[in-house]
This record gives sequence, structure tokens and C-alpha cells, in this order.
Amino acid sequence: MDNNEQGPIEAGENPKNEFDPSKKTILESSPLSGITIPLLIVLIGAGIIFGVTKMLSTGRDHRDLVREMQTKTFGNRWVAAYELSKLVAQQNIPNEEIPWLVENLATVLNNTQDQRTRNFIVLTFGSLKHRAVLPYLEKAIDDPSKEIAFNALVGVGNLPADLSIDWSKVMDKVTHPDEGLRHASVLVLASRKLDFAKPVIEMRLEDESVSVRYAAATALVNFKSEKAVETLREILSLKPNEKFNSAKLQKLKLGVLSALGRERWTAFESDIEKLANSTEDLRIETTAKQVLNELKK
Repeated sequence: MDNNEQGPIEAGENPKNEFDPSKKTILESSPLSGITIPLLIVLIGAGIIFGVTKMLSTGRDHRDLVREMQTKTFGNRWVAAYELSKLVAQQNIPNEEIPWLVENLATVLNNTQDQRTRNFIVLTFGSLKHRAVLPYLEKAIDDPSKEIAFNALVGVGNLPADLSIDWSKVMDKVTHPDEGLRHASVLVLASRKLDFAKPVIEMRLEDESVSVRYAAATALVNFKSEKAVETLREILSLKPNEKFNSAKLQKLKLGVLSALGRERWTAFESDIEKLANSTEDLRIETTAKQVLNELKK
């Protein structure tokens, strides 16, 4: 094709880029053309902000969000489930509303394959901490999704202590290939001081994951297990590293100190005193001294 030859011209195209005064737009010919475009930008921006604000402050309660889950399409249902999980975590749902909420959420849980929706419902059940959610959390422990199973384990650990829980489901996860599930199951079992769980937790002191080993040692403080002594002393003398930065290490040591103080395990007095005198973390130092004082009473 010759360089001067034109291809097909689309509708509205000016091939010669010539200015045609007769084709001025309304905005260009208006005496307000200088401010119209900036004004439109402001108005459009305000409209967007208003819309987003409206979306975030709709004042929807738990019933509204459940109904959205029941009526929205597959792709949008999880958004309502997410909003509900946040709402329940931040607010106390009236006791008289909980049976309705659990029943309706269970229906959604049993009738959707969307993992995001199901995960947020399990999170909501865990936040409710109500005995009515137990059968659904127990079932979710065996969910193929590791995230859902993890949140179900945590939820079971937060339930009232007088509930009759199927601990075999939790015990099965102590040897699960997934590190997070092993970690969570160890802490859930230890939270109830279940004697039959002690030897199972002690086995995790040899776990390939250092996080699980430390979780097991911390959990075994509840039983004053002699097998955990070496690992507990390792934790108390640990310095920040690639696996445990300062923030994670602080949380780990505070957890151990709290457990030792609660169980009044005096065998660690010298270790705690050494920690209090050597740490540069003020919070750890303060907690260590408080626990030490309690142990010496």
C-alpha cells in the first residue's frame, strides 16, 4: 500500500485531523466551557466518594447480611459473609438472636461450595462462642480447606469449657501434614488440660517445625511436663532470628511466662530471673519480674 493511501475510516474519524469550526461540541461552544470540565470532575469525584461512603455506612445489621447471603449470586455472597464476620467480631449479638443467626448461617454453609463464604461463616461461628455452633465447627474441622479447618479448630478452643466436644477430631490434627493445623490442635487440646492429650502433645516436642515444638512446650506448662523443660528454657533464652523476629519472640516469651506464672511452676525461677536481668524488652522484663514475685510468695 502506498504511504499516502488511507485505510478504512471509522465513524467520526477525521483522517486529515483538520479543525472544523462547525463541529464544536456543546462544551466547547458554551461560555462556561472554561470551568465546565473541572466542575464535572469535582462532581463525578464527589459522586464516587458519596457512593463508597454509602456502601460502607449502610447500617446493615446481622439479619440484613444473612439475607444478602441467601439472595446474592455466587460471586458476591462471600462479601456479605465477610462483613458479617467483622460485625460479629466487633459487636455482641443479643442472645435471643443467636439461634436465628446460627440456623440461617448453617443453611448457607451447607448449601454453598464457595470456600470464601464458608470460611467467613466458620469465623463468625467462632466469634459467637455459643454452644449452638459446636456441631458445625466440629464438622468444619474435617473440611478439605486447611484455612477453614484451622479456623474451626480455633473456634472450638473458644467454646464454653462445659461442652462435650468430640476431641478425637482435634487429636487427628495433631499429626496432620499441615503445620498450622498441628499448631492449632496442640493449643486447643492444652487449653482444657485434657490428661489423655498430654502424651500426644509431648510427641510434638520433636516436631520438624520449630513453631509447633514451641507451641507444644508452651502447652505442656499446663501439665508441668518434665519433657518440656529443655524446650521451655530454650524459648526463655532465645534471641530474635529469621523465624522469630522481635515482635513474635515477645509474644512467645510472654505466653510462656504467663503459663509458668499461672501454673506456679517454681522450677523456672532462676531462668525467669536471668531473663528479667538480661532482656532489653521492657514488657518482657516487667512481666518476668511480676511472675518471679508471684512464684516467690
